[in-house]
Amino acid sequence: MSNAIIINQRPTQSFLKALQASIWSHPLDPAFFEELSPAQWQQIVKLSLTQTVEGLVCQSIQNLPGEHLPNKELLMKWIVRQQRVISYNEQVCQTIAFTNSLFRENGINAVLLKGMAVAQYYPAPLLRTGGDIDWYFPSISDFRMANKLMAIHGEDYRIQSRIDTDYRIGRVPVEHHSRLINMYNPFVQKFISMFEMEERSSVRSKHIAKGNIQVPSPIAEILLINTHILHHQIGYGIGLRQLCDAALLYRHHHGEYDKEHLRYAYKKLGILRWAEAHHSMLVELLDVDEEFLPFAPRRNSKWNDQMLELILRGGNFSFYDPGNPDIETPFSRINRPQRLSNSFYRNIRVAPMEAISFPFTQIYRKYLPL
Repeated sequence: MSNAIIINQRPTQSFLKALQASIWSHPLDPAFFEELSPAQWQQIVKLSLTQTVEGLVCQSIQNLPGEHLPNKELLMKWIVRQQRVISYNEQVCQTIAFTNSLFRENGINAVLLKGMAVAQYYPAPLLRTGGDIDWYFPSISDFRMANKLMAIHGEDYRIQSRIDTDYRIGRVPVEHHSRLINMYNPFVQKFISMFEMEERSSVRSKHIAKGNIQVPSPIAEILLINTHILHHQIGYGIGLRQLCDAALLYRHHHGEYDKEHLRYAYKKLGILRWAEAHHSMLVELLDVDEEFLPFAPRRNSKWNDQMLELILRGGNFSFYDPGNPDIETPFSRINRPQRLSNSFYRNIRVAPMEAISFPFTQIYRKYLPL
């Protein structure tokens, strides 16, 4: 099925309108939900789940007039899923508060990345489907001290590499990072190090999880989230939740950073063409106001069409791709070589050095001693 058919299907259009209404706090037009069949409602629910935006879309749907709502059984199951999202996010907030308190008590400087930090830009932060907690430590000494501390307090503590560790606090996975921006291209690492050093003094304090938590500067946060999106696109793919993060970051930080400096950073990282096409995706799928973008979107027809199809077909990180159902094999990937090959040819036109560097980086990391 082509992407044009997928995006023009009525359930897809209704789903996108509900998602847009949720993230932008707009009234939802009931016309998009008139006389939907039970099967079409099932498709909307499935899209919300596979794209991990079920809490956001459910919230919009509940504002529809009664005659436009899905059947009671389906709606109640959807609301239960929404409540699970909220409940998990409450546990995430408790874990953030706990770990942040430990870091402060031990004089460790930690910065919260992604996840709940970005959720603060949503109209209802607890409705954003959460994952793990990411802590960044600007100095290697803080990184090592935090690792020793959480090796005691965390469960299933594991060293991933020289720059990353992970563990659990109850149900919540937590990761430690000594790098803010993670890219495959070895020739941009010096620029990344300089950028991270420049932005250390610009971290901000936000009220998260009933406490003051450090988060990156606006330009660092935008660059982090967008390069992280590219990081996953070079691999297997992304879902709409990641695009929602990028869209809301651009809107929230509008006027708070130097747009030319951000454009320069994209160019130095060799991903300016990708950023232009990425902006086009934000406009096309999420109706982002171009005023909020740092520079004009530019559609790369072939890449955009392929990414649009991949996102709508495969869902979050392409776990739900009908031809490669990774959700059924959570500890492996189906058709890994072919899918990575397809990704290489898809992305080399917009981010050539990232695409070329990806396989070499994977080999290097696999065989580099910890």
